[in-house]
Amino acid sequence: MTYKAVLFDVDGTLVDNVNICTAAYRETLLRCTGRRYTDEEITRHYGKTEEGILAVYVGPAELPGVVETYFAVYSELHRAVPAPFPGMYELLSGLQGQVKLGVVTGKSLRLAEVTLRELGLLDYFLVIEGGFVDRA
Repeated sequence: MTYKAVLFDVDGTLVDNVNICTAAYRETLLRCTGRRYTDEEITRHYGKTEEGILAVYVGPAELPGVVETYFAVYSELHRAVPAPFPGMYELLSGLQGQVKLGVVTGKSLRLAEVTLRELGLLDYFLVIEGGFVDRA
């Protein structure tokens, strides 16, 4: 069987950073609402973009500022993630040129690119598809 493309998710697939995502939501919501949310309260909304998750906790007027705070906190905390999962650079290098590589993720395109850039993975992927805002 011949494959034309291989698609990857980001969080928990390319990189072990789910705890960073959750910690960034907790810190952002604490700063912006004064309330401490549990991991379960946050992770039950995973699959939505950052804006979609944060819209659960803050009103439309506050949302843009809270989203910007999340990006700043996430970027700060992401520096603690030194590399993707072991062997990921080798895997992607081996696949590159053989098949088209892409990313499909529930996180926004903007945050996916932050993660991939920070880890030196951005240039491996021809296509990056981020999630959409779902406030329901």
